[in-house]
Amino acid sequence: MAKVPPLKSTIHTLDELQLETLNLCRKVRFQLQHHAHQSGLNDTEFLEQIVSPLEEKIYADRAMADELSKRD
Repeated sequence: MAKVPPLKSTIHTLDELQLETLNLCRKVRFQLQHHAHQSGLNDTEFLEQIVSPLEEKIYADRAMADELSKRD
């Protein structure tokens, strides 16, 4: 039976996270100025599609950094 290699995750660089955070700030600003009758995401969709993915990336990075620090 073939051995399956373990999944390898990388930690995002500070620069990558800063850019994504700035992009999130821009999107939040747009969302806050968005009126219900205009096209675009409602608040629930915005949280699910925009905020949650970045939040999950940050949590994953922190968990990976914690695991790597335990190995050292």
